[in-house]
Amino acid sequence: MTPPTIRPAQVDEYDEVARVWMESWVSTGFGTASDLLLSQLRARIPAEVANGWSLYVADNGGRLVAMLALHVPHRHLDQLFVAPEYQGRSLGRTLLAFTRQHLPDEIEPLLTLP
Repeated sequence: MTPPTIRPAQVDEYDEVARVWMESWVSTGFGTASDLLLSQLRARIPAEVANGWSLYVADNGGRLVAMLALHVPHRHLDQLFVAPEYQGRSLGRTLLAFTRQHLPDEIEPLLTLP
């Protein structure tokens, strides 16, 4: 299987980015999916981009399966969410490696456990 491509998000993808964000966050057990939550996340995306987010997606053959928001001017990783059906496939590690390319002095490499 070809790994998803990490690329900048497009404005016309913000609805799908919000869906990935919500489904991933809800999968942690800290919330419940709802139209209200989806609407709030969708509204937040352009505001955060305007405030400095560099927004990326993991694209698996035209399907968005993860979102990553970096705030390069402030030198931090702001959001990283992987769609539940793609969790456990090392996509999070791939996104962290991508983050280290953009913020090399801010993110320490992951330790490899035996």
